[in-house]
Amino acid sequence: FRPPNFLTSQLPNFCLLTRAHPTNANVLEEQNRPAMNWALFAPRKKDGEHLSHYPKGHLREKRTYLKGKLNGPYESYYESGQPLVRMSFKDGLRHGEAVSYYRDGRIREKCTYDRDRLVGEYTSYYETGQLREKELYSPEGKLEGEYLLYYRNGQIKEQEHFLDGKFEGDYVSFYKNGRVREKGSFRNDRREGPYVAFDRDGQPLEKATFKA
Repeated sequence: FRPPNFLTSQLPNFCLLTRAHPTNANVLEEQNRPAMNWALFAPRKKDGEHLSHYPKGHLREKRTYLKGKLNGPYESYYESGQPLVRMSFKDGLRHGEAVSYYRDGRIREKCTYDRDRLVGEYTSYYETGQLREKELYSPEGKLEGEYLLYYRNGQIKEQEHFLDGKFEGDYVSFYKNGRVREKGSFRNDRREGPYVAFDRDGQPLEKATFKA
C-alpha cells in the first residue's frame, strides 16, 4: 500500500522528469537505457533541427527549436537504432502524445501532455507486453478515478481511487496468489472506516478503524 500525498503532480521519468511514485520502479538504472543529457534542452540561438550522436556515430537524439525553444517532434534512440522516446514539444513544453520503448521496440510507457501537464490515460508495460500500470489524469493534471497496478503475471497488485489528485474511496492490494493483502478506504486523502490486513493464506493480521 502506498502512503497518501505522493506528489501526483510529478511526471513519468521517461518524459524528462522523475515521478515520485513509490510503486513505480521505472528508474533509469533499472531500465538500463541512456540517461537524458539535460544540456541538450537548454535554449538554442539557432532554430531548426538539431541532431546528437553516440561516440560511434549512431543517432542519439533529434529535436527541433523555434525561437530558442523546443517545438515539434522530439525523438531519441538506443545506440542500436531502436527508438527510445517519441514525443512533441510546444513553446518548450511537452505537448501531445509521448511514448517510450524497450530495446526490442515494445512500448514501455505511453501518456499525453497538455503544455507540460499529464492529461488522460497513462499506461506502462512490462517488457513482455503485459500491462503494468494504468491511471487517469484530469484536464488539470491531477489523478482522477481508478488506479491499477499489476504483477508480471497479470494479477492485480493494487487497486485505488482518486478524486482531484487525492485518495478517495476504497483501496485494496493483493498477493501474487490473488489473495487480499490489505483492504480499506479513504476520504479526502485520509484513511476512513475499517482497515484489514491479511497474510498470504487469507488469515487476518491486523484490524483497525479510522476516522477521517
